[in-house]
Amino acid sequence: MKEVIMGWLQRSRALISLAVLALLWSACVPSGPAREANPAAGQPESASSGGAPKVLTLTIPREPDTWNTDLTLVTRGGGASTVQYIGHNKLVVQNDDLTYVAELAVEQLSFERGTWRLNPDGTMETLWKLRPNVRWHDGALFTADDLLFNFGVIKDPEIPNVIGAPARLMQAATAPDPYSFLIHWAAPYVDADQAPGLTVMPRHLLEDAYRTDKASFVNHPWMTTQFVGLGPYRLVRWHSGISMEFARHDGYFKGRPPLDTVIVRFIAD
Repeated sequence: MKEVIMGWLQRSRALISLAVLALLWSACVPSGPAREANPAAGQPESASSGGAPKVLTLTIPREPDTWNTDLTLVTRGGGASTVQYIGHNKLVVQNDDLTYVAELAVEQLSFERGTWRLNPDGTMETLWKLRPNVRWHDGALFTADDLLFNFGVIKDPEIPNVIGAPARLMQAATAPDPYSFLIHWAAPYVDADQAPGLTVMPRHLLEDAYRTDKASFVNHPWMTTQFVGLGPYRLVRWHSGISMEFARHDGYFKGRPPLDTVIVRFIAD
């Protein structure tokens, strides 16, 4: 069972740094004042058939600051940034041998297949092909429109970001179809296959807030307590300073996750 669980949760080698990993077979969340529960998450889905609910409890020394680390300078130590792999997925993910492989993308960028092109004028193009039928935790489809929205946000001078060179080099983006996302670069960028600056955000949930109140956008509740992602588990509760609780996302595109609940507790040294 442990091997199955870790196969789902180890989206990145960084997850190995989680301070304490223990399997518990009854749900237990400390009492205390909770931040507003995610309204899109609803109630936890039914327990796995054939016995008691399957619950994984992780312990990390640092509470996360945000779900989108492209927009906010955060402290990445203490396991805080690894929580995102429980609730969210990316275009590509770093595997155990430190190479980046496709996740929400159908395949990695490739010069041979023409999805990574260097042009005679010194510019560059990257074409991401997206998996179809990937759904957000609220049931909406993930498409290239989400990436176009994401691109507009990181290119907006009114919205702070911590992306650096990639954000400056990416000039424009288009969506040739709902599952293709084309980026035009001003110059070559060697790490373009790591999808820098493309932490995916749901356009259908965030566009209105972005258009009407850019000054507060990086503090939108989606960035924390009202997060709706694409990962195997969905946020249902965030007890400030204590824990986060996730429930299985039965509509996950890689198949039904094996656990009913994942609890992440914050215990400082």
